[in-house]
Amino acid sequence: MNKYKASFLILIFFLPFLIYSKELHIKVIDKDLLMPLEGTAIKVQHIEEGIITDSNGKAIIYLHEKIERVLITCSLIILI
Repeated sequence: MNKYKASFLILIFFLPFLIYSKELHIKVIDKDLLMPLEGTAIKVQHIEEGIITDSNGKAIIYLHEKIERVLITCSLIILI
């Protein structure tokens, strides 16, 4: 692989980290059971892509440096 291809791949990999410089770490838990909620859909104002919590109820949201406030909506559908 030549030097230019390697540089391009590194740029593509780190581009999201350059654009979004703030990290917001969240954990979604059940209020009554105090257990983490896996698979909770998280919608964040100003961000197009969807975010889903992991098995520990955790998610990381990358925010643009200029954003100071966001509205976060969480929803979980349980099928019985």
